[in-house]
Amino acid sequence: MKKKIIGIALAVSLAVLLAACGDNLEERVFEAEEMGIKSTLTYYHDDDRVVKQTAENVIEYDLLGLTSKEEAEEIFGPDAEQYEGIDGIKHEMKYSDDEATEILEINYDEVDYDAAKDLPGIMFEGDPEEHDIGMEQSAEMLSKQGFTEKE
Repeated sequence: MKKKIIGIALAVSLAVLLAACGDNLEERVFEAEEMGIKSTLTYYHDDDRVVKQTAENVIEYDLLGLTSKEEAEEIFGPDAEQYEGIDGIKHEMKYSDDEATEILEINYDEVDYDAAKDLPGIMFEGDPEEHDIGMEQSAEMLSKQGFTEKE
């Protein structure tokens, strides 16, 4: 059960990887809650092209049967280490007394796609370095996955 919830958190964080670039960035925010994990995805885009995505996942310890942040660090630590040293990805875990917060940022202009494709929850459609996927297509995909857009 613990691994399943961790896997869901990572998959939600990285449900959609998009390659793009641009200067005039707009922001769109999507939220969902699955199995008690609260996820917020923020897309930064130029017209229809996504440049950067951030994800924040809040996971309550009692969902995993954990009683302390030390236990949570032991569970999440090895998974969090996988993100270290990959260009274009920033990953951080914050631990409070009753929940862990995962913060993930992907800069699509800088991400090392070869290194990122092996991370848990990462999935590419086609060759992301050759094909840009638009913001509208991403919004539609997120809607199908149960996310709602925050106005």
